[in-house]
Amino acid sequence: ASFLYDYVSDALVAKGLADSGNPTWCGVVVAAMLLPYVLMVVALRDSAPRELAARTGCTPRRWRLAWPFLGPVICLGSDVALHVYYATAEPRGAWFHYMTLRRLTELIEGSLQCLLQGYIAAR
Repeated sequence: ASFLYDYVSDALVAKGLADSGNPTWCGVVVAAMLLPYVLMVVALRDSAPRELAARTGCTPRRWRLAWPFLGPVICLGSDVALHVYYATAEPRGAWFHYMTLRRLTELIEGSLQCLLQGYIAAR
């Protein structure tokens, strides 16, 4: 539920900024929302295409070329699936380490958004 609340509240803030004529700040909020996925796509740029090639039978070169476009969708879908898994079961092994890293990223993102909103309020 916190995952959904986080994204809905961020989207509402971004929409409010866009509607009030602040497209630059709207872009900053959207960038903060997407930053964890960009980092995941970059971090997995070598290993994910190899793993996908092994599982699908396609060449790693094709997956490497498609990764910048499909990677964000795959990472977002995986993130949603892992949040559902995390909410319904006790995490173990790699799941636990991923969710710990995800929570740390959310903490950094939340801190940056708090600073941003404080700056906007002070202006």
